[in-house]
Amino acid sequence: MLDDDSITIADAIAAWVAAGDEARRDGLLEVLNHCADITVQVLADGDAEAAEALATTFIPLRAALVSWPPAAELPPYNTFLGCLQALLRRDEAQLVRLFAGLDDHLARALEQIGDLVAAARAETGTASQSGDRGPVEEVAAAGEPVLSEAIAGALDRGDLQAVERELAALGEPERERMLEALRRRSEQQVARMPPEQQRALARRLQAEQIARTADEIAGVAAQTLREGDGNAVRALAIQVAQAASHYGQGEERGSPYDELAAFLRGVAALLRGTPVPPVPEAYTARLATLVQEQGSREG
Repeated sequence: MLDDDSITIADAIAAWVAAGDEARRDGLLEVLNHCADITVQVLADGDAEAAEALATTFIPLRAALVSWPPAAELPPYNTFLGCLQALLRRDEAQLVRLFAGLDDHLARALEQIGDLVAAARAETGTASQSGDRGPVEEVAAAGEPVLSEAIAGALDRGDLQAVERELAALGEPERERMLEALRRRSEQQVARMPPEQQRALARRLQAEQIARTADEIAGVAAQTLREGDGNAVRALAIQVAQAASHYGQGEERGSPYDELAAFLRGVAALLRGTPVPPVPEAYTARLATLVQEQGSREG
């Protein structure tokens, strides 16, 4: 299917999406390998802008897999692509969530990607001093923040209330660094906690990640509406709808990520100027702000 070695990943994905069922079956693994290879290259280069662009490029392939009936009988390739996107975006929470849905073969493939990235960085002198890492550790490796003594001590004791008090006392930039450090130490530290505390911390970290995602997308939408460029608004509507599909894929109704996806569908509808479907109560205030922004633009 990919006869030209210089073909771009976007071209390869577009060709696969446009192909018939038989060509899709024959060419899927080749396209997935192409996605994995270019992911290794981009991660090794360490260019965050290129990484985000590549993660976005994968969206049409994931969307096509969701709507292609034969994919239901195949290994979880869509989940694998989601893991590649999480690696590119350094989204540890999403990576951990999706990694659990891989089969053994794809889990090993993702681990090998981490090894290849570490090896490529070693060749160019940009390897981390801590050595090779698997996929989750690879996400955690860049610019690793260090927990303050007070938060580290509270975490060691399993005192979540003390952790929350310390976080609340910090300014926003430092608080974000501490939250990131907490995520990166969570596997080792959470193992010492009673099961109920483990679940509480996992829910809290997930909620933080989801809230940041919703706020970031709402912020971009508000800014785009304020700028008043109709083409940019329409392009963003497409991207937000794709993000909704990404976060809602495989989620149970009413789950935190399902509710995030519902909010994003509402944002996409608002940007398109079509009727806005109901959104979960937790997101009504965000959506109301965007409705006001749109009203100001139209006024």
